[in-house]
Amino acid sequence: MLATAPPFPASGLLEPTSNVYDRRTIVLRLQLIAIGAALLASSALAASEYYVEHAPGMKACSVAEKKPDGKKTIAVGGGHKTKAEAEAAMKASPDCGY
Repeated sequence: MLATAPPFPASGLLEPTSNVYDRRTIVLRLQLIAIGAALLASSALAASEYYVEHAPGMKACSVAEKKPDGKKTIAVGGGHKTKAEAEAAMKASPDCGY
């Protein structure tokens, strides 16, 4: 009788056919995790300042997360750390008509 070879090589019984833990895959996964963490951090820090903006010719003011461009709307004062601070500054400003 002829001896038949086992269906799998003896050294490959415990090794997966596609090594998901090779160096390239690990580096790629770490890069994707780093990019995801950076995106989450940047979105959390996006609205770090609030501005009181005033439209010329109108008495109304509003609170904005972006600095006014100076053409359509004008900034009243500087940036504020919280929205509540910006709203208090808006009510205290004589330009806003409160």
